[in-house]
Amino acid sequence: LAANVIGFVGTDDLGLAGIEYIYQEKLKGIVYSQPIEQDGKGRKIQALGNFSRSKLGNYDLMLTLDEVIQFTAEYHLKNQVEKYDFEGEARMIKANCENQLGKISEKFDFIFADPPYSDNSIDKIVSQIIDNKLSGQDTKLIFEHSSRQNIAKSIKIFNMQGQKEYGDTSISIFSSNKEG
Repeated sequence: LAANVIGFVGTDDLGLAGIEYIYQEKLKGIVYSQPIEQDGKGRKIQALGNFSRSKLGNYDLMLTLDEVIQFTAEYHLKNQVEKYDFEGEARMIKANCENQLGKISEKFDFIFADPPYSDNSIDKIVSQIIDNKLSGQDTKLIFEHSSRQNIAKSIKIFNMQGQKEYGDTSISIFSSNKEG
């Protein structure tokens, strides 16, 4: 379900796509190396120096992908689009929200966003939606975020209409009566 997000590595263990690629330098961990002398068949003859250690430490990366919520939302959205014959009218864009908002030039009735839980970027995302004129008069914004995150009841031209908690995950719905 999240293969595009997580990405993959090549045979050299270097990230080639997704999180593996973007955070390659931090995820690769500590690298130890030692120069050696080899014969023509690649066999070690002798060490030519001491072991050296890379300066970069080993980092952990926590992803906040809730596969049940993501799968359920995608499933129901797809079914509703098909049920009401909106295939030509609806579009689902699965991408990094902050990177994609500047590349879109149409208005949306519903915008779903799931920024990283450790990131307080909801205000920034709302600003980008308004600046890029992606919201219409009745646009609904739906944000998935940490239940521990304190979300304002009003963000720019959007007002919170409701919020539901599912353990550490909350869904907040905002609406606007103005063009953005």
